[in-house]
Amino acid sequence: AFPSFIPKTDEPNFQTVPEMVEYLAEGNWYATEKADGSSTTAWVDKHGALHVASRNWELREFTASGAGNSYWRAARKYGMERLPHGLALQFEIVGPGIQGNPMGLKDLEARAFSLYNFKEHRYMGHVYLWNQCKDLGIPMARQIECEKRAYTVDELRKLAEIRYANGKHGEGVVIRANDSSWSFKVINLRYEN
Repeated sequence: AFPSFIPKTDEPNFQTVPEMVEYLAEGNWYATEKADGSSTTAWVDKHGALHVASRNWELREFTASGAGNSYWRAARKYGMERLPHGLALQFEIVGPGIQGNPMGLKDLEARAFSLYNFKEHRYMGHVYLWNQCKDLGIPMARQIECEKRAYTVDELRKLAEIRYANGKHGEGVVIRANDSSWSFKVINLRYEN
């Protein structure tokens, strides 16, 4: 099963957390592209061994037949065994064979969106996540430029009308506090996969 010491990835939809939407007026937040892929978590245990999990399950690197899986391929591609012990990186796997590849990518890629310190039981802030990803060469979810102010429901829906680099409508945006204390998603109503 997914490890109990790391929270699962699942952002609430903005309509279910109206109190969080009010936080936007404070300005201490950022928005990122919500990539339509497979949610993944990677961490290194105290013995230096890399672990990889899907949204609900920790996964073996190879099956009994010797076949690998996309979760582990992405973790190995980006050398996630270099993650410092105590930190769990959460990211989306995107590309061929993942959710129909709506981004039209040629290769399997990762898009990091959060970093959880399981020793201290807290999410790390945006700057810490950015620095850790930069040091390890792991791509982050694309940041969406937006004004740091309060948004109406209609304005939030408009903000979510992003497009992937291939021109197709994107799934939407995730809005997260700079210190990662809260987050929610806004789905693009034009998105079709």
